[in-house]
Amino acid sequence: MKLFVATMTFISALFVSQASFSKNVFTQNSFFETNEEKDLFQMEIQRFILENPEIIIEAIRRYQRNKEKEAEAEELQILNDKSTELFQDDHSFVGGNNDGKIRIVEFIDYKCGYCKKNHEIIWSIIKENSDVKYIVKEFPILGSQSIMAAQALLSVLLYDSNKTYKRFSDQLIAHSGPINIKTLKAFAELSGSKILDLQTTMKSEKVNLIISKNASLAKELRIEGTPTFIIEDQIIRGFISKNQMQELIELTRKKL
Repeated sequence: MKLFVATMTFISALFVSQASFSKNVFTQNSFFETNEEKDLFQMEIQRFILENPEIIIEAIRRYQRNKEKEAEAEELQILNDKSTELFQDDHSFVGGNNDGKIRIVEFIDYKCGYCKKNHEIIWSIIKENSDVKYIVKEFPILGSQSIMAAQALLSVLLYDSNKTYKRFSDQLIAHSGPINIKTLKAFAELSGSKILDLQTTMKSEKVNLIISKNASLAKELRIEGTPTFIIEDQIIRGFISKNQMQELIELTRKKL
C-alpha cells in the first residue's frame, strides 16, 4: 500500500511540476523503511514510464508552454521598461502619423535583403493606416558597408530633414550594389541634402553615439537580426508579409 501511495505521489508531482522527481525523496528515511522498498519504488517508476510514455511527452509539452509564457512575460516587461527609448527618443526617423496610437519600430540594416523586401510593405501599411507611427532604428550588423549606410542616413536626419532622410532611405534600400562614400554622396545629393562634407559628418560623435545607443537597446531586447519589428507590445523577428503585419495592427488596434 505504501508503495502504491508513493507511486501515485510521484505521478501527481510529475503532472504538477513537469520536472524530474527530486533526488531528496530517495534519501528521506521517513519515506522508505528499507532499501528494498526504495529499489522497488524506483523499479515501479521505471515500469510506469515505459508503459506510459505519453505522460512524459505531455509533461515536456507543459514544461515548454510554461517556459514560453515566462519568456513572453519577461519580454513584455523589458518592452515596458524601454518604452521611452523605443517610442519617444529624439534621434530616430519618424514616418506616418507622429501622434499615431499604433507605434511600429523597425531595427534595420540597409544591406539586409529582407529589410529591402519589407521596405515597400511597411510604407504601404503606413499609407493605408492613418493611425500608425513608424520609427526607424539604424542597426548596422552586416559589416562596414552597413555601418557607412547608417552613418550617412543619420547624418542626413540630424543635419537636413525627415523628408530628405526618406528620399535618401528609399534610394539606398533599393540599391543592390556596393555601398561606398562615392555612392552615399551621390544619393545624398539626389535626395536634396545640404551637407557640405558628408564623410566628416558621418564620423561625428553625435552620429556614432546614436548607433551605439541603438545597438545597446537591441542587446537589451535580445534583438540579433534584421529586420526586427516592434508593434507596441510585440516583437516580430524577421521578414513579415503585408497581410501578417495588417493583422497584427488590427489586433493591436482592438486592444487600445
